[in-house]
Amino acid sequence: MKKIYKNRPNFLGSEVGLVRKTITVSASNENAIEENGRKIVVAGTIFTTPYYGLLFEDVDVTDGDKLGSLMIRGSYINANLPKTAASVSTNFANQGLYAIEEGTLTRPDFGTAGLAELSAPTTSVSTATISWAAVTGAISYTIFDANMKELVTQTTTSYTATKTGKYYVQANGDNINKVASPLATANVTSLA
Repeated sequence: MKKIYKNRPNFLGSEVGLVRKTITVSASNENAIEENGRKIVVAGTIFTTPYYGLLFEDVDVTDGDKLGSLMIRGSYINANLPKTAASVSTNFANQGLYAIEEGTLTRPDFGTAGLAELSAPTTSVSTATISWAAVTGAISYTIFDANMKELVTQTTTSYTATKTGKYYVQANGDNINKVASPLATANVTSLA
């Protein structure tokens, strides 16, 4: 079966002080929704028994009752919950579960593709030293030997070769999506 992941709003205010309890999520839960042919109780659903809290993750109850994780202490962003918790906020606060206001914070969207490819470094060789101009957006550079074996990853824009031959230099950017440039070639013909 193909899995489809939904990008739901983050309702977790902070992990500081987070406490969760395992509960049974009933297949007859009134807040269950139909999603991709499955019956789902979504993260952030409010529970008042056996504890006051918020369901920490989606629970698929299509095939019956399932165990779920209930957040009973910590902080949450009320505006990002499936339904407001205003009516139970006092009960939440009495046990250490607090609503916070997020303000005008802009969160990155890690699901967005299309980061620009970095430019290939422009290399030059002076005896055994390979150097290149810094590439805009690069956070590091990887040097490979002629067999594409990675020799080193560094933040500086020069490398001293230990033997003659072909080398490749690649600019690296964006640790999350592993964006990198095309390879640039440098031929080291002399070590002295």
